[in-house]
Amino acid sequence: MKIIIAFILSLTIAQSNYAQFVIRFRPVAPRVVRVVAPSPRHVWVEEDWRWRNNNYVSTGGYWSAPPRGYAVWVKGHWKQSRRGWVWKPGHWR
Repeated sequence: MKIIIAFILSLTIAQSNYAQFVIRFRPVAPRVVRVVAPSPRHVWVEEDWRWRNNNYVSTGGYWSAPPRGYAVWVKGHWKQSRRGWVWKPGHWR
């Protein structure tokens, strides 16, 4: 029984991580000044958007140390659908 509950819980968590919020108009990214990297290991993560308070909010660009086993940041992008615009977040590869 515990295994079934854990499986259902993991599916619920996985689905919530991939929620897509559709908006009518694609927002304009603010201009971000790239500062010096904290270390040679850090990778610049370009434009990123988060869903907050029923709206996409730009997190701008930032430096990030890659997780162990990853080295390349694949940047996110806006994708147009029949209902509007959806942000496809970037990911480590």
